[in-house]
Amino acid sequence: MNDDPLKTAEYQDGDITILSRAPLIGTLELTDDDGEPIELQLDRRTAEALMAALTKFLLTGEGEDAPPIPADRDALE
Repeated sequence: MNDDPLKTAEYQDGDITILSRAPLIGTLELTDDDGEPIELQLDRRTAEALMAALTKFLLTGEGEDAPPIPADRDALE
């Protein structure tokens, strides 16, 4: 069993570095608690899963953090 404390990382508004376009592979840099860089490796499948998780997260917002409602509600259907 691993007794290491949970390590957190922060996104610093960086771009994704494209390593390959076919197959699509890239890295996204995060910064850990100690200021050290962490590279998150991405491929199409993991990028799509991350997008889905982030979208689900954003849709849970309430109050000022509520998701915006499009002016044309019919666009949602």
